[in-house]
Amino acid sequence: MYVTNPFKRGGLAAAFVVRRVTAVTPVIPPSGVSWFSRSEGKCRDDALPIWGEFLIRRGSGARLRTVAVVLELQPPYFAVLKHR
Repeated sequence: MYVTNPFKRGGLAAAFVVRRVTAVTPVIPPSGVSWFSRSEGKCRDDALPIWGEFLIRRGSGARLRTVAVVLELQPPYFAVLKHR
């Protein structure tokens, strides 16, 4: 996957390893999600941001928009990288 300017913020970047990419027929998933707010450092259950990419997990609040591709992540799921 290509990430534009990953070390833009103080030499730090978020990263994850993708185990599998699965294309699906565009659909709105029925389950609610929580999404990770980088600025707050925690997951939130309110409405998803209008634009951007963000990590999500099963939750009770936000409803997803149409999904066309599912990324299955490989542990450790989330890491912070520092540019030297």
